[in-house]
Amino acid sequence: MQNIVFISLSTYLVFVLDSSLAPVMKIGDYRPHFTLAALVILPTRLGGAAAVLVAAFWGLLADCLADTRLGPNLACFALCAFALGHVQARRARPSFLRWGTASFAVTFVGLVASNGLRTLGSLRMADFGSLTACAAGSALYTSLVSASVLMMMHVRTIKHTSLYSPLSPRERGRGRLLDFRL
Repeated sequence: MQNIVFISLSTYLVFVLDSSLAPVMKIGDYRPHFTLAALVILPTRLGGAAAVLVAAFWGLLADCLADTRLGPNLACFALCAFALGHVQARRARPSFLRWGTASFAVTFVGLVASNGLRTLGSLRMADFGSLTACAAGSALYTSLVSASVLMMMHVRTIKHTSLYSPLSPRERGRGRLLDFRL
């Protein structure tokens, strides 16, 4: 039941932010992609097949909201969640650098792959130089925004746990990096 509530709220929040706040935060041709940034957190919270299914649903929603063919975002989001699930399963608690790097990689691969699949589907010739440059700029912007949001949440978590948690001073000193379990 908690996972259904988490999936529903995160889907609503991610797509509202992506459709309303991201165009306002646009710098030149680069805008943050909150859907792809949240996709980095999804395998940590859900894990396994549930994360891949939710990512595929998010991809389908993104394809439906765009005025292009269905399928490229669905495939790219699902593959990114699958890859992230395998990479994050082998790691301990990730640092902000790992979150930022994962966010950059997922955004870059997701944008290049989905736009590349769209151009292949329409039988147009793609300019992969400009495609990768635009994707790299958006990926860098997304990773900086997501890492800063995660840092703010981490600071809030440290303040909250230091006041109200029965943790020992040694455990409080380490802090917790976003415990996503409800």
